[in-house]
Amino acid sequence: MEKLTAAQQTQVKKMSQERLRLKLIAAGWDEEVVVELDREELIARYVELLVNPQPVAAVAADPELEKEKLAFEKQRWEA
Repeated sequence: MEKLTAAQQTQVKKMSQERLRLKLIAAGWDEEVVVELDREELIARYVELLVNPQPVAAVAADPELEKEKLAFEKQRWEA
């Protein structure tokens, strides 16, 4: 927590547990793991995330599924 600015520390301390959980889940943490963390652990993990942001891996798109979606949208617009 010492690595954060005073404003960031205040902001993190004011965050609800639910908001901390949502931030961690959005950053790629497993929801089942995050739900079981207590407030101090949530804050510690979120501070780690702020200090060392990890890029979220992009979801691989299935090319066949994308082709089907495009064909469906094309049919819809033609109709």
